[in-house]
Amino acid sequence: MCGETQTADLSPEIVPGQDIGIRLQAFLGWLNNYGHLAYEKQQELLWELGQIEIGVGTLVARNEGYRWCTG
Repeated sequence: MCGETQTADLSPEIVPGQDIGIRLQAFLGWLNNYGHLAYEKQQELLWELGQIEIGVGTLVARNEGYRWCTG
């Protein structure tokens, strides 16, 4: 109704506190850690594949988080 707060459950693809979905995080983790693709090249690839715009700082932070989670 008008004037009321509307809520919805988050998709299981959404990780609280992160703005990149888990599938994209996994893909980026592979590109960086196994594909040895530089952050700038990851940016370029994401734009070419789906016009996804992600900053280098976000890619670095995501990769550091991935390394922390995997030990």
